[in-house]
Amino acid sequence: MQNLAMLTVGQPRAVYVKNKSTQQEDFKLLSHGDLFSITKDYQDLWLYSVPKQNTPSTPFVSVTFQNADTEESSKNNYKHNLLNTII
Repeated sequence: MQNLAMLTVGQPRAVYVKNKSTQQEDFKLLSHGDLFSITKDYQDLWLYSVPKQNTPSTPFVSVTFQNADTEESSKNNYKHNLLNTII
């Protein structure tokens, strides 16, 4: 796992988090300009996602930064992001 940072641009959007061991659930509201840091340690304890909304929303962009620490990791990130763009 890698450290990630998610930057929010536009309208607020919820990030869903769930503790892997206790199953505790929470939503974190990210507003325009917020940076949500997701460390390796955080990922060991929590699952996270940006849930799909059932109703149309106003414009929102989430930019995720991550460090590809190996060439293989970099290739996997490229394939994942390319596939998500096509779908």
